[in-house]
Amino acid sequence: MAVNNINGSAGAQIHALYGRVQGQSTSTEQQGTQHAASAPGSATADAVSFTSTAEQLRQAEKALANHPVVDSRRVDTIRDQIASGTFEINAPRIADKMIQMERMFGG
Repeated sequence: MAVNNINGSAGAQIHALYGRVQGQSTSTEQQGTQHAASAPGSATADAVSFTSTAEQLRQAEKALANHPVVDSRRVDTIRDQIASGTFEINAPRIADKMIQMERMFGG
């Protein structure tokens, strides 16, 4: 799969990441490797920082990991209710849940 038509600094970062995934290195990565190799005995420290959005996503992923992907009993119950014509849609509850989700993602 080729990554094409991406411009700007974000595009350069995407191309660099894609190149790493494909086992290629960019000229910037090669220069960094050469620089590190040319400075023997120098210790480098890597640092990682996350944006608040990334942290929220990490917390959401952690919370979701504790829940089953699909509640089969609930799906079967709803399927039976739809088939029998007894399923009721609770519009205010759906709207409230949508608002809660929007607030959770900072909207």
